[in-house]
Amino acid sequence: MKRLSAILSGGLIVLFSLLTICSASAQFYAVSRIGSTVGEYDASTGSAINPSLISLGTDGFYAAAISGNDLYVSSGNVTNGTGSVGVYNATTGAAIYPSLISGNSILYDLAISGNTLYVATNANTNIGTYDATTGTPINTSFISSGVSPIGLAISGNDLFVTNGNGTVGKFDATTGAPINASFISGLQAPEGIAISGNNLYVANLSSGSIGEYDATTGTMINASLVSGLSFPAGISIWGNDLFVANSGNGEVGEYDATTGVAINASLVSLANVVGVTVVPEPSQTSTIMLLIGLGFLLRKCRLTRRSLQRPGMN
Repeated sequence: MKRLSAILSGGLIVLFSLLTICSASAQFYAVSRIGSTVGEYDASTGSAINPSLISLGTDGFYAAAISGNDLYVSSGNVTNGTGSVGVYNATTGAAIYPSLISGNSILYDLAISGNTLYVATNANTNIGTYDATTGTPINTSFISSGVSPIGLAISGNDLFVTNGNGTVGKFDATTGAPINASFISGLQAPEGIAISGNNLYVANLSSGSIGEYDATTGTMINASLVSGLSFPAGISIWGNDLFVANSGNGEVGEYDATTGVAINASLVSLANVVGVTVVPEPSQTSTIMLLIGLGFLLRKCRLTRRSLQRPGMN
């Protein structure tokens, strides 16, 4: 019976873990350039968890990216033209390495894959790669296309870049080689960019809209999936929810990523919000492995119960 109890207990632990993952609510980090703060909010309700999780002071924040419990934040000082990327504890906001990367240019958007950090440097018209742990440069001119990179999104080995010339470029995330430097063109001041599956979302700053495109071919799915926005500067996606940082009216809005319908256009109100980063969902692989493990344990439980019912078994 002790063996049966142990197996049952293990099955319950796995089931509890699975239910915890499925029911966990997401949170997002909103980057506000005025006041130079990064705040943490509940993605479902917009309730503030910590509206001043990170405060910088005089420099202005531009973007944030998260990996595990490490929150990377880019900043720049428009007075002297310098910029940096700092690393902070995503739970407490404590500085881990406030000057992981520093230089003589304002650093804009960030993307991270594994231990490689991609940094868009608008003034120098290039994208650099760095070791995400040490900040050591891997290739400071990883991509140098001659146009001003603004937004970054990475999926697998594809790196998507919004540019100041109204295009989205697609590049090999390992080599920096262009797959299609003008993957999408004719946009109106594209800034924020996000990807989910094979759907690519691009925020058009001047037209106040978000377009949806096929991430493989660049084919337009809906050029105005969401419209009527106020200078959308940053976007992020979680499940089927699209979060938009409207720099014009200082609001973070939440929209259905399939239909574009507003779920809550004024989820959070902030001064000059320019970026939003949603904490990624638990991976599907982890959930599947938990299901497999639960099934295995329950099967062992049934077999053990049968053996305990045999004559002569204790």
